[in-house]
Amino acid sequence: MATPTPSQLAAMTSADEHVLVSAGAGTGKTTTVVGRILYLLGVPVEGRRIAEPVGLRDIAAITYTNAAAADLKRKLREQLREHGRRDEAYEIDAARIGTIHGFCGAILREFALRIRRNPGARVMEEGESSALAVEAIHESLLTTLERRSVPDLNELFARYEVAKVKEWTRLLVGDSARLRRFAARRDELDRPTRALVDFAVIAQREVERRLIDAGALDFDRMIVWTHELLAGDESVRLTLQRRIRTLIVDEFQDVDPSQRDIAYLLGAPH
Repeated sequence: MATPTPSQLAAMTSADEHVLVSAGAGTGKTTTVVGRILYLLGVPVEGRRIAEPVGLRDIAAITYTNAAAADLKRKLREQLREHGRRDEAYEIDAARIGTIHGFCGAILREFALRIRRNPGARVMEEGESSALAVEAIHESLLTTLERRSVPDLNELFARYEVAKVKEWTRLLVGDSARLRRFAARRDELDRPTRALVDFAVIAQREVERRLIDAGALDFDRMIVWTHELLAGDESVRLTLQRRIRTLIVDEFQDVDPSQRDIAYLLGAPH
């Protein structure tokens, strides 16, 4: 590993406090993350050694793409082997190093019965979940129009074409955190927007019903249900806080509110 800069070295070895690293592309963020993990495991970094090393099982490192996760695992495995830590190098694939969705999926599988979810639920591919949402929105629209269960829906369609309303609904259904924010302040919205939000809530329920019937999860539900589990069940939250001694989140500036809250609930920053 290349000699770290003073800033990188500080980020790698500041093990007793929360650290936020601000850096642009190509400045060595992955190298810094690898160095921090090595330091936590007890590998000396520029002559510095942590007083109380942790195990690989005590660390969670979250990225936001499969490619980034694979790159982090590869570089960490190489460095562990280079430092003679071959046993830990073999444990990399089983460690909590991967995407936010993989991380949340593992939590949901472990604690599924606590939230009455199927522990064997499969994760839908993006195209499959998108097709399910489109179909659920279409059926929800027909039912809503028939029952007239959303006031001002006709006014919404008087202003906008059906295809546009369906597209906006799909975006809201695929971003539960955003939909919750709109729903919480629905009384402040104009009538057509309120109708859109009310319909999106109905469509979201239909999407979730179909996912449960199919024994499946989509990426959005994985994030939302993990957030709800951690926020609502203190025993689960404390269990995971005890297990995860260090939580590393890549590209933190790009996380949505639910993903940010998951990090805060687990890391308990003050």
